[in-house]
Amino acid sequence: MRTDLSVPVSTVLPADTFRFGTLPVRTVLREGDPWFVANDVCAALGYRKASDALRHVDPDDVEVITSDRVSPGQPESALFATSEGNLRQTVSLVNESGLYSLILRSSRPEALAFKRWVTREVLPSIRRTGGYSLAVPTTLSGALELAAAQQRELEAQRDQLAVVGPKVAAHDAFMDARGALSMGAVANSLRIGRNTLFALLRGHGVLQDDNRPYQRYAHHFVVTVHGTPAAYPIRVVHTTLVRPTGVELIRRVLQQVDADAPAPLVQ
Repeated sequence: MRTDLSVPVSTVLPADTFRFGTLPVRTVLREGDPWFVANDVCAALGYRKASDALRHVDPDDVEVITSDRVSPGQPESALFATSEGNLRQTVSLVNESGLYSLILRSSRPEALAFKRWVTREVLPSIRRTGGYSLAVPTTLSGALELAAAQQRELEAQRDQLAVVGPKVAAHDAFMDARGALSMGAVANSLRIGRNTLFALLRGHGVLQDDNRPYQRYAHHFVVTVHGTPAAYPIRVVHTTLVRPTGVELIRRVLQQVDADAPAPLVQ
């Protein structure tokens, strides 16, 4: 977790605020990458305390900035509330990878809608224009039309969330995450036991008896090797992690189990 502002002012664009329903989510673009205010993201995802949620995010994906390290002319200054005196304020930011980590751990159904909204609307807009932008209506009829469109979108999201199963929702919430995930994290998000998931993957010929993937599926996983110095002789331990493409493979395995109709898996 970084606590200094190492990014030059010239590479940081002004802080921008967009809304997920009625909740504000503030962002700032740093060296071309969007960073999100952690408190805002956690509120949208239903976390009670952002500090607790951030303990499970990779420290490299979190940056803490303080008001005493930010000058009034810097874009990050917009993230701090104006107050009398020299009261020191702190704001935690998460990058895109950290954002996906928070989405992954959220148990709220809103996580699916939030993820889709961010990846399909907000991030493309930020990268295209340098900020989140929606056309601002200049007439009463335009304002009413925009309000009606937003209401229709919210109702469509509610209808969609009502019919999407928890396994698919949890899966889709982190399919855009970068890097590999632990098998336990994947199992928890798919609402299945870790050992049960290992057994299913072994039974479907994806994993070997030692939980390492067979060669034809190896590109969907990452296997780390480490020893246990406390044991003599030293015992080599393999840990199987899941790439994003591996999550899709696991989803297909679960679909086969639910349908009770085995079919060839795509390699």
